[in-house]
Amino acid sequence: MNKEEIFDKLSNCSLNLDECIIIGGASLVVQGLLDETSDIDFACSSKYYDSIDWDYDSSVDNGKVLKVNDCYSISSTFYDEDSYIEIDGYKYMTIEKIYEIKKNLNRKKDKKIIKDLDLYLCLKDNYRYERELKEKGISIIAGVDEVGRGPLVGPVVAACVVLPDNYNLDGLTDSKKLSEKKRDFYFDEINKIALGVGIGIIDEKKIDEVNIYAATKLAMKDAINEELSVNRIASHAADRANAISDATTELAQKLGREATLEELCEYMSLSEDEVRDVMKMSIDAMTITTNAQDNE
Repeated sequence: MNKEEIFDKLSNCSLNLDECIIIGGASLVVQGLLDETSDIDFACSSKYYDSIDWDYDSSVDNGKVLKVNDCYSISSTFYDEDSYIEIDGYKYMTIEKIYEIKKNLNRKKDKKIIKDLDLYLCLKDNYRYERELKEKGISIIAGVDEVGRGPLVGPVVAACVVLPDNYNLDGLTDSKKLSEKKRDFYFDEINKIALGVGIGIIDEKKIDEVNIYAATKLAMKDAINEELSVNRIASHAADRANAISDATTELAQKLGREATLEELCEYMSLSEDEVRDVMKMSIDAMTITTNAQDNE
């Protein structure tokens, strides 16, 4: 079924669709991620599920978790009333939620669609991975990439960079889309502001020995290890933490008392999250420094 055929089937469905969320392939077709699907899957609350007079799908391990009728199937297993968007009067599970479910199920048949959904979500939100890491309390995040996998001769090279939070360099994009002059400009700018920069190079002899894929991973590991020019990261984190400490002292002197976090944020034009991030980064940097010194 394509998108129009799905709409036609929905208009003839006997279910109360106000109680249902369309999930799986049908949702992906309507949202433009798939061309067609063979069936229409719904999710609903347990209460509504119990009221539906359809046959159970005996092919499912637990024979009472899925009901079927013609090209329709319904279950309460993946129902989430907070994870849908409305299109033409029907509720469709969001791409983000479908990706989360398929990734958790980790079925072999879903391998390609999981990859496609991941790419779609990354193109939609370039900071998706960073945001997920920050939500886990990780404040120092490095980006790593390689060049040289295509050529038949020569080394493979990887670079790793840690940039400050909320840093934006207008016009920066894929290096292949930039002129040599622009590449040189961005190279200088990134090196000025970056908290850490590392380069990893694996020569052609090692590539022949381990294959290009393994050599690329080795180059990336070397870049990451070199990038941990810890003193620079720690210095930057310490500077930001000291600025907050100085501002706290200045504000206390002006107020004649200790400032609240809200007052400090207003004084420094920072959000509470930004202040917490600075302190967390300072702690993380000190931890990395200690670990690096222990490994020397």
